[in-house]
Amino acid sequence: MTNRIYTDWANHYLDRGRYKRNIQDLQVDVCDGVLLADVIEAV
Repeated sequence: MTNRIYTDWANHYLDRGRYKRNIQDLQVDVCDGVLLADVIEAV
């Protein structure tokens, strides 16, 4: 449940920032740091 909330929150900001990628699986998609950096930049 909590993972879904954080995933939706991050995807909301990625969509607002017009980033091309979205997070499908939070633990897998942010492990290399690229999407995590995009989320931080978008917020």
